[in-house]
Amino acid sequence: MLADEVNQAGTWLRQLVERRYLEPARLVGRVRHCPACEGCHHNYVDICPHCTSIAIASKPFLHCFTCGHVAPEETFIKEGRLVCPHCRAKLRHIGADYDRPMDNYACQDCGQSFVEPNVVAQCLGCGARNDPDKLIPEDIHTLRLSERGRSAARTGSLEDIYALLDDLNYVRTPYFESLLDWLHALCRRYDEELFSLLGIRLKNIETLTDRLGRHRTAQLIDAFAVRLRESIRLTDLTTRAGKRNLWILLPKTGAAGRDILRSRIVELKEQTRQEEEVTLDFDVVAYTAPDDMLPDEPSRLTMARIMGGEAA
Repeated sequence: MLADEVNQAGTWLRQLVERRYLEPARLVGRVRHCPACEGCHHNYVDICPHCTSIAIASKPFLHCFTCGHVAPEETFIKEGRLVCPHCRAKLRHIGADYDRPMDNYACQDCGQSFVEPNVVAQCLGCGARNDPDKLIPEDIHTLRLSERGRSAARTGSLEDIYALLDDLNYVRTPYFESLLDWLHALCRRYDEELFSLLGIRLKNIETLTDRLGRHRTAQLIDAFAVRLRESIRLTDLTTRAGKRNLWILLPKTGAAGRDILRSRIVELKEQTRQEEEVTLDFDVVAYTAPDDMLPDEPSRLTMARIMGGEAA
């Protein structure tokens, strides 16, 4: 299997886990990824802790009892005798004049000695050197079908195409609406509070399915969801009201920040263009509180009002 095919297979497996069709079963291993390129192939190299050189060697060391000097054994040998290079004491009897500590390491570049070398993980993909504790661990599990996956296998259909959008920091619609009510209450009480909403109304899924087929349409929606996920923040929440209306809640975001994201979403429309000269068609509506609030209007009515308003 080619490398790009392996990567594609890994992407599909992760997406199936994210959509809860597959679930982890048994922990079978653990890999550590390079923070620079996310590769997991490393060469672990011993280096000098003083100058980071790899030119280090393990050598026997001697310890002079007279002055306490510790150095490689070779530096004590002078004219066939053991003489401390620091205090010139003659070392005749081990245990009385000197002893042999544990073998230490010596750097051939900077000349420093040390007990243990440092270890770096050199990525074989991008060449980056990382401390081993800075590598990103990932548990490896065997996978099995979840209950949702078994149901999909029985029915022969993964999901409603619209449900491909349900993985974008998704919350259930009743919770989304109650959260909006709470945010509206904050805005009415505190002048500095604000938030924004974006609504995306999908318009031509059925037409695309007729033109492209269900499989290609699902791939198109999936690619749109991936790009949309890259545009929103971890703190943004989404919900899907009905089949075709996707809502994005932008906490602590005013009209300027809202319009920036709105423009990015509108630009995604052209990125969905297919060779048949069809694109995913959608409208984008926007709302910011407290500027656009109406007195005592429930959030459900607010969403209905702005979705029926002017769209991009």
